[in-house]
This record gives sequence, C-alpha cells and structure tokens, in this order.
Amino acid sequence: MAGIAAGRLAEERKAWRKDHPFGFIAKPVKNPDGTLNLFNWECAIPGKKDTIWEGGLYKIRMLFKDDFPSTPPKCKFEPPLFHPNVYPSGTVCLSLLDENKDWKPSITIKQLLIGIQDLLNNPNPDDPAQAEAYQIFCQNRAEYEKRMAGIAAGRLAEERKAWRKDHPFGFIAKPVKNPDGTLNLFNWECAIPGKKDTIWEGGLYKIRMLFKDDFPSTPPKCKFEPPLFHPNVYPSGTVCLSLLDENKDWKPSITIKQLLIGIQDLLNNPNPDDPAQAEAYQIFCQNSDGGLSTRSVFVEKQQSFQQKSSRSKCLDRLLNQYGLYLITFQCCCNVRSVAQMTVVYGHRRSSRRIEEAKRKARPELNNFGWDTLGLAEKFAIPDFQDNILRVDGKKLSLEEFREKYERPRIPCILKGLTDEWQAHEKWTVSRISRKYRNQRFKCGEDDDGYSVKLKMKYYADYMANTRDDSPLYIFDSGFGDRHKTNKLLADFSVPHLFKDDLFSYADYKKRPPHRWFVMGPARSGTSIHVDPLGTSAWNALIVGHKRYHFFHLCGHKRWVLIPPDAPRTLVKPYQSEKGKHPDEAVTWFSTVYKRVRASTWPKEYPVIEARQGPGDTMFVPSGWWHVVINEDDTIAVTQNFCSTVNLAQVWPKTVRGRPKLSKHWFKRLNKERPELIPIMEQSMQGPIEGESSSDSSSSSSSSDDDTSSDEDNGAVNPSLPGTRKRRYDEVSAHVGEGDSCASKMRCSPR
Repeated sequence: MAGIAAGRLAEERKAWRKDHPFGFIAKPVKNPDGTLNLFNWECAIPGKKDTIWEGGLYKIRMLFKDDFPSTPPKCKFEPPLFHPNVYPSGTVCLSLLDENKDWKPSITIKQLLIGIQDLLNNPNPDDPAQAEAYQIFCQNRAEYEKRMAGIAAGRLAEERKAWRKDHPFGFIAKPVKNPDGTLNLFNWECAIPGKKDTIWEGGLYKIRMLFKDDFPSTPPKCKFEPPLFHPNVYPSGTVCLSLLDENKDWKPSITIKQLLIGIQDLLNNPNPDDPAQAEAYQIFCQNSDGGLSTRSVFVEKQQSFQQKSSRSKCLDRLLNQYGLYLITFQCCCNVRSVAQMTVVYGHRRSSRRIEEAKRKARPELNNFGWDTLGLAEKFAIPDFQDNILRVDGKKLSLEEFREKYERPRIPCILKGLTDEWQAHEKWTVSRISRKYRNQRFKCGEDDDGYSVKLKMKYYADYMANTRDDSPLYIFDSGFGDRHKTNKLLADFSVPHLFKDDLFSYADYKKRPPHRWFVMGPARSGTSIHVDPLGTSAWNALIVGHKRYHFFHLCGHKRWVLIPPDAPRTLVKPYQSEKGKHPDEAVTWFSTVYKRVRASTWPKEYPVIEARQGPGDTMFVPSGWWHVVINEDDTIAVTQNFCSTVNLAQVWPKTVRGRPKLSKHWFKRLNKERPELIPIMEQSMQGPIEGESSSDSSSSSSSSDDDTSSDEDNGAVNPSLPGTRKRRYDEVSAHVGEGDSCASKMRCSPR
C-alpha cells in the first residue's frame, strides 16, 4: 500500500509543479539525507480576495498515511487559527477530509487546498470544531470580527514583506517598534515624495498610518505629520480620500502601496467635491487655474504650517533614520522663484557620485552649470501630427516586412512584437534600481573616450530628482557581457523580423557594438544622427511602470526622422545655435525643429514624426536621420543590425570604416553565406542602389572628412591583397566627429 501511496503522491507533486492556483504553495519536506518525504507536505493558502483573510498566507501541514488515497490526509494550520471549523490544535474540520462524508480517492491536493481556502470565509455552523469561535460566530458577528485581530496582523505582516520586496522609488513605509523592540504592525511611519514637476516636488512628507483590529475590513487612518495646507487634509493632518472611506471606494484588497500612491496623486490634484480644510479649499477654488498666485500662496501657507507645528522634528528624525541626504535648490517658475525646495536622495553618497560623473562626462559645464538654462521648467515640445505608419508586427511575415518596409526604407512602428517579454514586468525603475543597485552602467564618456559609469542606485536617485537642462542618459552596450547584468538578456528576445543579423557571423568580440540598454529621464535623448556603418535599427520601449486600479503612469519617446538624402547642413544646428549643449536633443528641438515645422522646409525631404509608447517597436531603416527625446522617464532596448536587404549599404562603409573587421567578416560570410558575396562585390563597384551621392557623404556612419580619408587610404575589398589598414583608434576618432550617434560607436566596458 505504501508503494501505491508514494506513486500517487509523486504524481500529485508532478501535477502541482505543472499547474497550481496562483499564490498557493504545496511541496513535500526533505528528509535529513536530502530525499523527499512524500508523506509530509508543507502547504500555504492565500486569503481570498475581498475578504478579511485577503493578504494573508496561512501555513498548513498535510500528513498522509500509507493507505492514501483510500483515506484522506490530515490537514493542520500552523499556527492554529481562530475559526469555527478549526480545532484548537489547528486541525481542519472539513467534509472533504472525512472518509465517512465527502472524501473520494480522486480528490487532489489542489482541490483540498481550494476547499480549505473557501472554508475560511464561509464557516460551516453545522460542523463546529472550536467551541468559543463557534459561539461568537453564531451569537455576535461583530465580536467575531474583533477577534480577527490576529488575522489583521497576518495581513499587515504580508504587507510589510511585500513592501520590502517591491515599492515605489522614494517612498517609505515601516511599522514602528514597541519599547521591547518588537514591531507594532498596527502603527506605521510612512513618507511620500512630492511628484515631479509640481509644487510638492523635492519634499518628503511624513504620514502616520494607524490600523484597527478589523483591518482589512476597515481602512487605516492616514495622518500627515506635520499637517499640510491642502483642501483635502483636515487641520489635524488626517487625509480625506475616497480610498480611505469604507462607505466609498475602500476595498479589502487595497494595499499600503496603492494608498500611498493615491495620497501622492491627491497632493497635486485636490478633490474640490470633498473639502476638509476651509481656507485651502477657498484659495484653490478662487485660483483654479493653478497659476503662479496659487503656487505662491500654497508654498507660503505650507511653510507657515510647518513652522507652527512642533512635530516637524519627527520628519527630521525619520530622514536621519533612513540616511537620506538632502541638498537644497531654488525651484524656478517662469521668471522668478516661488519656493525653496529640497531634493531628496535615497543614498548618502548619491550627490557626490553624481557630481563626479557630471564633471567627467561634460567638463565644459563645470563652471557654466547643468541647470543654468532652466529647461526643467521652460522646455516643452510643441504638439505635433503623428504621421508614422503603425503596423501589427505579429501578423507580419519576414518576407512582407522586407518587401513593404525594409527594402523601400520606410520607417514604421511595429505593434505587438514585445507582448511576451518579461521586461514589461521586470524593467521598472524601482525593480531595476534594487536588483542591479550596485552594478555600474555607462551614462557618458570623458574627453579621452573612456566610459563614465554610475551605480544604478545612484542613477535612479538622479532620475527621480534631476533638474538638469540635458540630463545624463544611460546608453550601455556592455550590459549583456557582464555576468552581474546579463540576466537582463533573459527578459527580452530579438523580434522575428530582425533575427537574421549578418554581423552575427563575425566573432562576437570583433563585431561592432550593436545592442544597448537605454534608460533616462525627461529631456534626455540623442541628437540628430544616422546609425553607424549603414546599419538599420529597432528600438523597443518598455512599459517601465506598474498599473494600479485607479491610475497608471508610463513613458513616451518623441521621434523625428528625416530622409537619408537630406544634407547635413539642413538637419544640424547652426554653429551660432549650438550654445553649451551642441550635441543634445534639447538643443535640436529648440532650434532645428522650428525650421522643420516651418512652411519653408524643403518639400523633397518629408519629415516623419512619431510618439513611441510602451510596447511599441520603432524600425529605423539604413541611412535615415533621426533624433529622439524622452518626454518622461523611459527604459528601452535598442539594437542595430545588418540584413541581406541593407548589406549593400553596410558593406562599403564597413570596408572604409573598419578594415580589420571587414576582412574577418568577409571570410566568415564567404564560408557560411557564399550567396551574399556577389552583393558585396557589386556594392563596391559604384553608388549603392537607391542612395544618392548626397546620401553617400552626408548620412554615412562617418563624417565628410572621414569619407575622403577612407578613399585616400585606398580601403577596398579586404579579401584582396594589398589592402591598406588603419588603426581602430583612428577610425573611431574620425567616426566620433561625424554624423553617427557617438554613444553607438564605442563598446561599453564589460
């Protein structure tokens, strides 16, 4: 019989590992020798949604006899629960577990656990097991729910665990400690950062969150300490929010994280239909335009509130407890400042590390300053007409894509190619900044061409607080080569339309940089350029946000693409327009973009404009000029490639720009893809089909001077004897001065 039971339990384990309800746990324990004890299982069931049990995870010990499945297992809560159908020892009283009632040998472990979960919120008064719980449940439901304090503590313990695992960047939430050092799960100290581009930005606002014994049936009480001057905050500091009202929008499923994000959103978006503070409400209604007068009054009143409150010292103690580093900056609005605000960094070394990176990446700004122009307040991209083609990429075959878009070199946005990527869940600023917090990513280059790097935890701080005119931008090609960051590769896959990359035939260490992890705040981006060596590119914008039931945020990129035959003098800023940020996207959009939008722009160079949203994949054909700027925080992955379609553009430029690589690559293609050799030889005979002489010089991967230098060097098919070679450093120096994106020309450090 024991053999039959063991065989059945082995099948149960296999079936559970293949498919089980979300949030449930069931696994056999291990013996001291490391083998599995199939007759002793450790299980756990999550509380059901919209019940007082929601949010908890309740452990169950499941013990099987040798004659299983003829007899049911014994199921026991550890620790015991206060419940009418749970014995004081923790054993579950359920008809499914009684061989004289509803037990059947065909019942599975999955069915048992789901049945026990249902029993928690639907006690069976006809089969009591715990006298006190049964009597209270039948006679006084209010008292029964009061006795659920232990359940509330369990839910709050799970909330704490979930918060420590994943929470929004800059937020704080933790239970206070009792005098004996234990945690008081019913009293939490929280803090929310002010939202970007609002009068609250840069501040950290402390909230006391108090829970009752019947949580989550009733919401917590949330109170600002010190009180805030706000239409929806009572003079005592208590927050007036529909999510915190059990008669309105409160649900037991709402988490602490959702509450704090909701309160943060309320700060800058008061609800005039639910006022709590008369003076603030009147000022808000009388100045509903949100102009300078409203901002000034709110700032003055807020400062007055904080000066009057003796409890403002609590905030300082909280900041010191978390080691937050504070620096002060002047927040400007139009032509005059309205408030002194505070930038909050989550790491004490952030300020120093960020300043070091800035000095190395842009030494010309050391005296001028990074925020002197005030673009954080003044810069705005005008509305535009999105005129790019949008195509369902999942329904597009490789042949259709090449014939309709790649061969005629038509830019487009492809939808649906990234739907299955795990990156949409994993690549949030919060999760990236925690998982890779001590890993260094490239965010610029110094004057000698060496990479400037920042640890992710410092860069995430910078993203959340920067007021720079043109912020630092992570553009890292080495993330897939470093063993501590190459896990990012598992979160996405190259779309089927771009998998045939001919550069993959070259040795990996010899091929040019081709894949980048890209991350940056608003106003960061890349100025006008063409992709190097005549390659095409795809750029996938990751969602980079978490959705909540009441609102969500996401990032967007703005693109402007100009045909390959447009002369560089037309698409580049004039020398007099370059200023202190000559090669930055903000400069291009402040200067050239005005000419692009004007009626005098040459009709023979039709411009394509697009807003790329989360999940969109931008296809940039070979030779197209393009400029990109982030409208808000974004995370993306981009890759350059050479296919059989653009090989005729890529090969001549590789011969001229990378002679050593071209010789190696030619040998590999001759061996693996000999049918491509005629295309390569033909491309060296004269102008490339579909490419004008202007295109050859102005939109190559190098500058005009570089092109003539290549010709002087006599760079030809490297398979022929007598080919002259140039050092890679010389080529890089020329290319870096040309029209290609400088960030794509050098490898990031591995």
